[in-house]
Amino acid sequence: NERRHVLRDLMGSHSSNSAGVRITSLFLAIDVHRSGRVTMQELLDWINTEGNLTWTMEDLEEVVSRGQESELQQQCKQWFPRSSEAAQEAGMTEYQFALFVESL
Repeated sequence: NERRHVLRDLMGSHSSNSAGVRITSLFLAIDVHRSGRVTMQELLDWINTEGNLTWTMEDLEEVVSRGQESELQQQCKQWFPRSSEAAQEAGMTEYQFALFVESL
């Protein structure tokens, strides 16, 4: 999927000597509300700002939900809740975010 490649390249360009440090710095850069979770809205805003893109939430959902390991499959539905209140509470932990980035 072309969008997966775009996202992988975008996240990979966030350079660091160590993969773990890169993941943590990416996570902190995207978690603008400092909630300890990356919401899909925060991720979408980051992608569109950093990549100068115009992705929609549907585009992001397609990329995130495709090709996930079974460990993330269940949580993936929770990250894209249909009510905006639930969306603010849901999000990836740093561990889930690391698994997601590795899966790209």
